[in-house]
Amino acid sequence: MFKLSFGQQAAVSFPNNNLVYKDTETPLQIAVAGYGCKDIIIKCSNGKISPIDACRYIYTPAKIGETLIDVYVIKKRDTLLTGRQMITVKERPLPEANIAGFKGGRITKGNLKAQGGVAASFYVSGNHWESCEVNNYHVVIIRDKKIIFEHFNQGNTFNPQVAEAFRTLLKEDRVAFFNMSASLADGKNYVLKGLEFLIDN
Repeated sequence: MFKLSFGQQAAVSFPNNNLVYKDTETPLQIAVAGYGCKDIIIKCSNGKISPIDACRYIYTPAKIGETLIDVYVIKKRDTLLTGRQMITVKERPLPEANIAGFKGGRITKGNLKAQGGVAASFYVSGNHWESCEVNNYHVVIIRDKKIIFEHFNQGNTFNPQVAEAFRTLLKEDRVAFFNMSASLADGKNYVLKGLEFLIDN
């Protein structure tokens, strides 16, 4: 809960420590001492704020930088500014790829074989991540510094060719995924950071 100015009469609650991301919907909650939700008006200097129910809103910033959230109350026939909060807006982090929740490092052959494909998700706010669709990936298996398997796959799944190659893995083999891309709900494609695993046993 972030206390506002003017005698700390109002508070704005954000789930992620006063930081939001461009073009990303972030919930916020407003409370003003002595006033009901119907008497509160919220304005911002960047993007838009949409009400969803009593004292709860969705904030969507349009550009990076600093933005102000202004809280007004209706008192008799007047509209009074009762609080102001500075919010930092940053670019949304790129989606991150993972396999079984791992983003690289040591993994057992059995654990890798048991997975259905490459997953990806992007950070929204607080502890909230949303999944996105992996479009393609390139996978290689390296043994004794030599590439013994290479495949470019459309989609996120481990097709039969990749699954068969994983069944032949040996301890200390390296499995690398790169040239990966993913799509978000906004229709944009994003390049994903590569993954590299060392087979444990």
